[in-house]
Amino acid sequence: MHSNATEKKGKTVVLKVRYHSFETITRRISNATDFKSADKIYQLGQKLYDEIGETDQGIRLLGLTVSNITEVEHEQLKLF
Repeated sequence: MHSNATEKKGKTVVLKVRYHSFETITRRISNATDFKSADKIYQLGQKLYDEIGETDQGIRLLGLTVSNITEVEHEQLKLF
């Protein structure tokens, strides 16, 4: 996902893990500032995944969602 193309930015990343047994775990983390880069989304998603920890269960579904989305505001910069 590359949200730059849609002119949006988000504040929260949500990770959903569904195991082979259909047990589902959802974790979320909100950033202090809005972000729109794929690198930041990946970084926050990896942090959430690391918090869940390793398991012997097989993973059936792994989902990463960005929420608290707002429009990117363009502003005119002053030269002087």
